[in-house]
Amino acid sequence: MNRPFLILFALLLPFAIWAEAKKFNVVMVEADDLNPMTLGYMGHRVVKTPHLDRLAAQGTVFKNCIVQGTACAPSRNSLLTGTYPHNTGIYMNASSAELQENCWTFPAALSRAGVYTAFYGKNHFRTDQLGFDLNFSTGGKVAVSARKHPPGKDPYITHLHERGLQDKLVAAYKNRKGLDIEFPLDEEDYLDSFIINSAIKWIATEEARKDPFFLWIDLTLPHPPMDVPKKYKDLYKDVKLDPVIPGLKTGLPASLAKDMNQSPRNLTAYRRGYLAMITMMDALVGRLVDHLDKSGLRENTIVIFIADQGSMTGHHGLYSKKYFYKEVINSPTIISHPKHGKGKVITRPVELLDISKTMVTLYGCDSKDLSQTHGYDLMPLLKGEAFERKYAHAEQHEVNMIQDEHFKLVTYKDGEILYDL
Repeated sequence: MNRPFLILFALLLPFAIWAEAKKFNVVMVEADDLNPMTLGYMGHRVVKTPHLDRLAAQGTVFKNCIVQGTACAPSRNSLLTGTYPHNTGIYMNASSAELQENCWTFPAALSRAGVYTAFYGKNHFRTDQLGFDLNFSTGGKVAVSARKHPPGKDPYITHLHERGLQDKLVAAYKNRKGLDIEFPLDEEDYLDSFIINSAIKWIATEEARKDPFFLWIDLTLPHPPMDVPKKYKDLYKDVKLDPVIPGLKTGLPASLAKDMNQSPRNLTAYRRGYLAMITMMDALVGRLVDHLDKSGLRENTIVIFIADQGSMTGHHGLYSKKYFYKEVINSPTIISHPKHGKGKVITRPVELLDISKTMVTLYGCDSKDLSQTHGYDLMPLLKGEAFERKYAHAEQHEVNMIQDEHFKLVTYKDGEILYDL
């Protein structure tokens, strides 16, 4: 190969990457507090998740995708910035958990590369400054029940207010029995139904067809309380669940062992209600993917499904998040690419923030943007090629976890645990 040809090839390569990427849109759906072990494609025995199971069969499943923070805000902000909680300074959910002004984010990098970026749903970051061209942002369940957002500033509250439904929903949350709520509205007025329906309406607009788009959809399910319509709860009201793993405290750091006596008043009802929320979430993801199929967009759209982190549902005497068991730190990640990786299952460790590097690489962002994220491009795994990452990392303030394919080490301020995987 002569030198002039090599020079021409080098000059045309970035254009070739962009031309290939320009064919693809990306729709990324993020679940809230989703325990990866409570999904059909991850091996759960009784849960009903037919739509996600089908999406998993059509794509690549990452069974060991590690989140970087063990709560919503730290995990989501690490994904956004391609960095770790010790870089963002965000270790927990709090009103003060905000990124610095003008920090690097991968949606902003995509926007600079000519991708239209849109956000729909509940957020744990300031979407107004993070590179989204379209921001359709709502509060979560707590914001609704506490009237934290007025009509006009939150599209879901506006939706309820215009239909005269807000008072009825707030009253249902106020009169709840423990963590169980009888949802008083039509299913289409549920927050996540509103988010999915709104995102589908946008996908159908001319605006969405101008450029390749990156659409991030943030759901509130299956975050407690258990507030989904009755038809989903009825699916599990008599189902027999496998017993929980008991909390064995011997040899564990005291800071972990002291938590191992948690339990809702009725753990069985809690677990059944959690599965009911997952099944509703599954139905909504199915509605979205069906729309992509019927509209013809699926053939040039990469669909990604992730969770910010999971939640304990009784195993080891624990529930809720913040722990370094796989029920919390594993995101049940699916990447369904039209051309690559159908039916693949990846068991080696990757990180959730690797999606940031995957996106900026996919769309041919410039070298400055490519160097900002600490992640690794996941596309080689879809294509069966070499992949560089050997370890995955998660952290809290004063707690760190690192794992490879064989071992997981968690270090607390008062001890450490080494797991043979």
